[in-house]
Amino acid sequence: MKRAGPGTEPRDKPGKPPNLRNSFRSFSRFRNTYSEPKILAVDNLLQIWYNTKARLVSDAICTGTYHLAKPTEGEGTMNQAVKQFFDHYEQANATSDVTSIAKLYADTFMFAGVNGAQAVKKEDFLKVIPKMKAHFVSIGLTKTELHSVQASTINAKYFLANTEWRMTVVDSKGCARQVKALATYVLEQKANGTLAIVFQIDHQDLATVVNDQRTTTS
Repeated sequence: MKRAGPGTEPRDKPGKPPNLRNSFRSFSRFRNTYSEPKILAVDNLLQIWYNTKARLVSDAICTGTYHLAKPTEGEGTMNQAVKQFFDHYEQANATSDVTSIAKLYADTFMFAGVNGAQAVKKEDFLKVIPKMKAHFVSIGLTKTELHSVQASTINAKYFLANTEWRMTVVDSKGCARQVKALATYVLEQKANGTLAIVFQIDHQDLATVVNDQRTTTS
């Protein structure tokens, strides 16, 4: 009996979930058989699957027709919960509501930025918030708004959230400018279902970015 050639594994029956093991076995053989453009297409597809952890559904392995499955009800609920969490974060930050901010962080959390990482006690963090707020206002920051949130599940207890913020900075001439800031968070889901930040990574030094925008001439 002859062995099946590359990409000829039996397809999944209609109405049944795709067999990802067969699909990725086909990808591997496909990559070792065909030309560079097709190899690149497969590599890109694998990268999308790896980054999103989405379920890859194959219509036909040989024709290269694929689509990403729609989020499940549980994933949709998770995304909504994370979005609401950062909506509360945005509101609390805008009003300097230290009490509300306190509810969004774990008692001890990790903070990482361009200068490294460190463990931070929430009580110490809350003490410096008013000073931080006053400093940012003094260098021209007038508003910080949540622009987007992309959430994914790490496991049943932890979630990863990539956020983009838009900060409004008034420069030395009195002109308002929009500044983009990125931050990544690891959220812990507590026993009562609430979320708390256990790890925060700022992708840039915010004070430097704001000050540079304030002093840059158009």
